[in-house]
Amino acid sequence: MRVYDAAADEFIDHGPAARAAALAEVGAFLASLVTEQDLWPGDGLLAPLARRP
Repeated sequence: MRVYDAAADEFIDHGPAARAAALAEVGAFLASLVTEQDLWPGDGLLAPLARRP
């Protein structure tokens, strides 16, 4: 996983363990949102450009 540190103006490389930890953290955050309320995309969204047959 490669992230950009704007304060240092540099990229930082992390290994597979850091990537797995970051994905687990995001997954836990999203799971907490789902338990609080249903996810809704919002009103006023654009129609799809093309529909699949």
